[in-house]
Amino acid sequence: MSNNIFNPKGRIDRSTFIINYIILTTLYILIGIGLFTIAKNNYKLALLPIIPLFMMKILFTFNYKKRIFDCWNNLTASIILAIVFGFDAEIISPLLPKIGNSVWLFFLTVVLLFVVPPAILVCLPSRED
Repeated sequence: MSNNIFNPKGRIDRSTFIINYIILTTLYILIGIGLFTIAKNNYKLALLPIIPLFMMKILFTFNYKKRIFDCWNNLTASIILAIVFGFDAEIISPLLPKIGNSVWLFFLTVVLLFVVPPAILVCLPSRED
């Protein structure tokens, strides 16, 4: 079992997944707020927030893949599901502007991004269970 999140190989258990997810989510939010604040009024730095946040999304995807691979021993399915869970905001973003109320849009985005995917993966039992 490899608990190193930077290593795409291996698998992780529930508790390690939760710890990694909380750390990654906190970093993702703080880095996003910081970089968008820096790039807000400087249009030369408009692409600055995209690169680190994309790298964080890749770390989320590795974390998801390891947890899914811990539940099932199918590498192809774990990679596909990890990409869907890791890049869910990019997948559902075309549907979100159709919601007229910005408060509902905010809460729907928060729930879809930070609650649903980890809740699904935490509820799945490991192969050893």
